[in-house]
Amino acid sequence: MEFRLAVIGDLHYSAMLKATSRARQARDEFYSRLFDHFFAIEADMHVALGDVTHEGHAEEWLGIQELVEQHGIPRNRDFRFILGNHDSLALPKAHALATMNQAQRYSLVETDVCRLIFLDTTKESSRHDWGGIVDEEQIEWLKSLRRLPRKTTLVFGHHPFPRTTSSSDEPMMNIANAEALKEALSLISGTVMYFNGHNHVHSIAEQAEVDENWSFVQSACPVSAFSFRTVKVSPEQIAVSTVHLPEPEFEGLSEQVRQSMTDFMHHPFARGGKRDQSLVVRCQPIDGPYV
Repeated sequence: MEFRLAVIGDLHYSAMLKATSRARQARDEFYSRLFDHFFAIEADMHVALGDVTHEGHAEEWLGIQELVEQHGIPRNRDFRFILGNHDSLALPKAHALATMNQAQRYSLVETDVCRLIFLDTTKESSRHDWGGIVDEEQIEWLKSLRRLPRKTTLVFGHHPFPRTTSSSDEPMMNIANAEALKEALSLISGTVMYFNGHNHVHSIAEQAEVDENWSFVQSACPVSAFSFRTVKVSPEQIAVSTVHLPEPEFEGLSEQVRQSMTDFMHHPFARGGKRDQSLVVRCQPIDGPYV
């Protein structure tokens, strides 16, 4: 019994409204190849960790929708995304959700072996404050789930918890009210693994000061790192691995994409170190049979 995921960091798909046709052609080729590799992974769910678009333009969401239709739907992939701070710069969050036929900005999914919680850690149309917060509506929703049995839980949010993964202690690079979020999640969780993007660097923090039963997995922006994560959850453990794509296939295209985007945060060492590539965590026993 196993639940498998493919998880990708900030895609930053850009409309490149003022770029040359050559730059847009490089963009199309880069993302087509990236999505082809990503959706080739056999998984029960494919997840994007926010900043799916670079500014949230209608053209950008339509571009992402087309990529999913071309590469994911023919393979019967379940694709889900969470919102990032870039995703509502041009249009409200509701536009993104409607375009991608995703009903809610936060949600809960129960599987045989684990619980998945998808959060919205972003502010609405906030160009000058890109820090994270989980609004009171979501906190109260999480508290209302306290009737559920404690269970291995995977949580997906765009922003990291402070003092965990790379750059998470810097201003506007974390969730401001992380303690309230942790308190609400602890009501229903045994072992917790938190997945985030935002900071554009692969980074793993195991048994951080937040809680010894929590681990934190940050995924890099694939425009810089040409890679994504795979996750396998069983009753005994959670195993995270990193899939690195061939640099010769992506390096030249990604450089053209980066040079054609304004306000893009590129990290030359986005792939992180050796300890940031994989993680295996033993799961705590749960309260009762899997549901």
